[in-house]
Amino acid sequence: NRSTTTTLVTSGALIFGVSAYLYHIRVIDKLKRKTAHETAQRQAERKGRIRAEVKLRTLTKEAHKKENACSDNPKSEEGNMLDLELKCIGTIVSPFTKRMGTPRQGALAPNARGFVQLSCHEETIDGMDSYSHCWIIFSFHANT
Repeated sequence: NRSTTTTLVTSGALIFGVSAYLYHIRVIDKLKRKTAHETAQRQAERKGRIRAEVKLRTLTKEAHKKENACSDNPKSEEGNMLDLELKCIGTIVSPFTKRMGTPRQGALAPNARGFVQLSCHEETIDGMDSYSHCWIIFSFHANT
């Protein structure tokens, strides 16, 4: 009797342990599939958002070009005083080759070094070496 009871209790515990293990395996598998599905959705959403932003930026640039080309009336004095046109004279080259992961605050990557690669005529920056400091005004040209 005692050995039968021990065998039944051991068998019951073993069956319970195996079924609990299998249940947890199924739950983990279900969570992994759900996580993979949500990750794929986020990536697709991000890709679509980036495409839409790039398309919007392209259409906006084209609209501004058409607007400027078709404009018959010159800007007023006030309009000229409020407008400021900046022209690119160089590009900042850094170890970050893609947008994703590029810190916008330099203090977040103190060991990352970059340089300004100028693309202007030498006469444009003639005499710059006599100054101790230079302001760099920048814009994220590949920002989305």
